[in-house]
Amino acid sequence: MPAIRISNMFFTFGLLIAMVILSAIATWTVPAGSYDRGYVNLDNPDSVLDQQQYRDQGEPEGFREVVLAGTYRQIEQNPQGPVAVLLAPFRGLLGVWFIVVFIFIVGGSFAIFHGTGSLGALVGWLVNRYSDRGSLLIGSIMFLFAAFASLFGLFEEFVPYVLVLLPILNRLKYDVIVAAAVVLVGAGIGFACATLNPFTVAIAQDIARLSLYSGLLVRFGLLILFSLVGIWYVNRYARQVASDPSRSIMADIRANYTTVAEESQNVLQFEPRHRRALQTVASGIILMLLVTIADLIWRLVGKSPIPATEIRLALFLYIGFGAGMAAGVRFGQMMKDFWHGIVTFSPALILIALSQAIRVLAEDGRIIDTVLFYFSESLQGVSPTVSLIGMYGFQTVMNFFVPSGSAQALLTMPILAPLGTLVDVPAQLVVLAFQFGDGFSNIFFPTNGLLIVTLGLVNISWLRWARFILPLQIILMALAAVMLALLLGLGWS
Repeated sequence: MPAIRISNMFFTFGLLIAMVILSAIATWTVPAGSYDRGYVNLDNPDSVLDQQQYRDQGEPEGFREVVLAGTYRQIEQNPQGPVAVLLAPFRGLLGVWFIVVFIFIVGGSFAIFHGTGSLGALVGWLVNRYSDRGSLLIGSIMFLFAAFASLFGLFEEFVPYVLVLLPILNRLKYDVIVAAAVVLVGAGIGFACATLNPFTVAIAQDIARLSLYSGLLVRFGLLILFSLVGIWYVNRYARQVASDPSRSIMADIRANYTTVAEESQNVLQFEPRHRRALQTVASGIILMLLVTIADLIWRLVGKSPIPATEIRLALFLYIGFGAGMAAGVRFGQMMKDFWHGIVTFSPALILIALSQAIRVLAEDGRIIDTVLFYFSESLQGVSPTVSLIGMYGFQTVMNFFVPSGSAQALLTMPILAPLGTLVDVPAQLVVLAFQFGDGFSNIFFPTNGLLIVTLGLVNISWLRWARFILPLQIILMALAAVMLALLLGLGWS
């Protein structure tokens, strides 16, 4: 499994460090302010307790903290100095230790599964089975990548597969753009339509104080819808190139790109051990879905007795170690792979620490509510639909500067989650707007290091890629805005 190279993340690190410094400076210049908080009953939104009432009732479950509109006031300034800046990343990590543990367990578990070679073997099986049916092959592999990206938050793990697919798709008269698109568009859509992704939806829902993985069935529906759109677009371009090579965006260098990957690229053979490993992964995913559905049903009728979060963590371990055992991997090797997975995702720890430092400084400097107040004031007089689409646009712009999904969630959700309360947008839709804004633009913005690395592997310049992907980017963004407005109109929360 390719490691996340720190050198590929210098831009993001530098940007976050600059934002930490700017946040500290802002505590000296931006007026401090505060909203009153209350607790709303999720089963009866008209029932709101103030903080004293909530404590007097023993902090009952089924309530979510909200910002109370109309209660903003300026308070005494509390500027943050150099010592506070140095301590902020460590204080921030202490507040999100569960997220860190969650990310490391998922990363380690997937590294074990990845080490079995089952995912590569499955791709090889699809290639061998459907190599004479190009459209079906493209659709199958794209949806496979989308599903794994949606479930586990995978992206960089798919990068090497562009070299595996290139000679196969070349035999079908497709160009190098198609090979890159199968990987990037599939994974990008899966990341945007996250279902169990621990790096985006889990973090965002935790900050928004929603039940972990609530709204799962709607997200699965969105994953299918957007995947079909992406598959249609890539297949449409592939058919054009196959029927008329001069229509290829790479037509002027068509003779050169075939040397990027040799025809002798080995495609892993699909063996019984791979089948057993994939069956184990499938059973773990099914069990996770059943736990989520059962927990949701219990919450509809009262307090859920199911420790759903702990069970999900255990199931991720079952998926990793179970797949390893099913594939005949020695325990010692599984532990090495698990440790490698933790090391692979360790740079995410730095991103989380820096993004949390921004939040800690803004909270201690008492300026988050001031930012929230002026942001909400700018949305006064507009409908909740316009506010929601504005949040989506804001997240898309933020993704240019902060390509990391987990860092962006920790950076923006503390502001957008309470903002949703002030402008009558349900927290579930605020999370979805974050997902769409963070996900779709990953396959367009040149600040995404993984995009540039993938294009570099097959010698595609970003400008040529932009010519191909821009129409799809517009389609996806428009459809995302429509779906947000539709779900808001249907009252999805």
